[in-house]
Amino acid sequence: MHNPAAEAQRWWMQALNDRAFVRAMACEGRFFDKACFNAQQAAEKALKACLSAEDLTSALADLEVVLGAAERFLRARGLSPAPPD
Repeated sequence: MHNPAAEAQRWWMQALNDRAFVRAMACEGRFFDKACFNAQQAAEKALKACLSAEDLTSALADLEVVLGAAERFLRARGLSPAPPD
């Protein structure tokens, strides 16, 4: 059964686990290349969590849909998605 909230939670927990790994590597001062890779993975999984919560995961292949979802997310929180001048 399709459950967007459960899928979002699963992706979010994976993002938090990746972030914990990055923080541990930063504290150790080692494996910077792996920490950078996992930081990127954490960001991607966090984005997938947000899109899953909105049931938009099929949109990941469409950049315009992803950017539109990100813009709505930011605007709903009173943030401006426009780049600074």
